[in-house]
Amino acid sequence: MQTITDMNCRLNTVTGGWTIDLIFDDQTGTHSFPLADASSVETFLEVFEDCTACRFDPETKEVVFAFEYMSSEDGEDEDEDDVETSENDDEDDEDEDQPGSSKVA
Repeated sequence: MQTITDMNCRLNTVTGGWTIDLIFDDQTGTHSFPLADASSVETFLEVFEDCTACRFDPETKEVVFAFEYMSSEDGEDEDEDDVETSENDDEDDEDEDQPGSSKVA
């Protein structure tokens, strides 16, 4: 597999077709392939920008993107717990406002 470090995007003004040229870290050449339309180009470029590593397999002609995902240690789960707590607090407040309900402090 070859590491992709950059790419060029070309629009053929005669045919209207898009082509991506992959540039490899070892500067051994490039690999070009067509894309169907501008939307496909945009999607490919967004994925390339968001990935942490990108490799090309010359045997299968596949581009493989690698991503680093955030773990739950980053506080995502805590935010969900805070929302649930806030909702429960609101229910307790509603109970206090209803006539006939009493709470001992």
